[in-house]
Amino acid sequence: MSDGDGPGETGVGDRVAAAVEELYGADPQAFTERRGELAAAARSAGDREGAKAIGALRRPTRAAWVVNNLARSDPGAPAKLAELATALRAAQQAGHGPRLRELSAARGALVDALTNQAFSVAGVPDAPPSLRAEVTDTLTAAVADPEVAAGFASGTLTRAMQWSGFGVLPEAAAGGGPDEGAWPGLGLAAGSGEESADGEPGGVDGGPAIPRPRLGVVTGGRAAGGATTEAGTDEAAAGSRAVRPAAAGTTAGGARDRRTGGRRAAGTAQGDTAGGRQTAAAKGSAEAAARRQAEAAERLAQEAAERAARRREQYADAERLVASTAAAAADALANEDRLEAEVRDLEDRLTRTRADLAGMRMKARHAEAAERRARQALDRLPRE
Repeated sequence: MSDGDGPGETGVGDRVAAAVEELYGADPQAFTERRGELAAAARSAGDREGAKAIGALRRPTRAAWVVNNLARSDPGAPAKLAELATALRAAQQAGHGPRLRELSAARGALVDALTNQAFSVAGVPDAPPSLRAEVTDTLTAAVADPEVAAGFASGTLTRAMQWSGFGVLPEAAAGGGPDEGAWPGLGLAAGSGEESADGEPGGVDGGPAIPRPRLGVVTGGRAAGGATTEAGTDEAAAGSRAVRPAAAGTTAGGARDRRTGGRRAAGTAQGDTAGGRQTAAAKGSAEAAARRQAEAAERLAQEAAERAARRREQYADAERLVASTAAAAADALANEDRLEAEVRDLEDRLTRTRADLAGMRMKARHAEAAERRARQALDRLPRE
């Protein structure tokens, strides 16, 4: 049994893997508190290594959580992006411009659909433009970069990702591989060190900072090289045996060799010329393929720049709409306050007017009564 297969290390791996599954599948608002509880439980169990690994797990940003939640709720979403990425790589390597344009349009449609699905699953129907942009960029990066795709598939991204190049990375050139310091099976994408939602550094790997065993790759280079060396030794020995009788017959065949030497030289020159033409043709074919690839890459870059410009314009329009709506709401509130003040003033004036009217009516009744009394007194006076 190797050192990495002991029961203690297996227990650490199971504990940390369970913590990763729980923490990255829950709401990020509860991440920090729950992480502390799990780390404390590991320490109480005497698992110092597991406690350290759990404590190093980074809280995902809001955008990363939305993307992770999509992968966990719909395991087929990463497969759709992976299938599209495979087709894009094949078209890019073939330098097939029309196919690249078709797949680029399909990528935009798929990313938009998955973005809407992600926010629907997360219960965020009216996401802010900045959050929507981060989710869209992360899903786009998952098509271009196999490392981001692996992080998306595992549902353990810690921050939003962005693909700034054009085309897609070949799988062999994606970097990272199985040795880049993430727990087995997480396959987390590379990041730029941005902070996560709770102020923790996003890290270089963009994922949980937890150790894992390093995976070796066994190649057949030495065996093949050894076989070649042995074969070469046997051929050299055979050649040595063949040279000795030729040397014995050098004097007898010298004249004949001189006669045929010119013909052999001419044949060699012709062979060199033909080989040169083949090399030039191969070089020209390679250059043409490189030009086609460069043209396709340039078209992809231009399309990406146009999409980015349209997206920026849409975001600017949305921000202007939000600002104008906020201004209109503020004006409406101010008008409402002004109208309420005017209504209160009118009500006060109406109350005062009604009081004045009541007083005037009272005075009028008093005047009428006084007039009646005066008339009665006048009527009682003796007439001459």
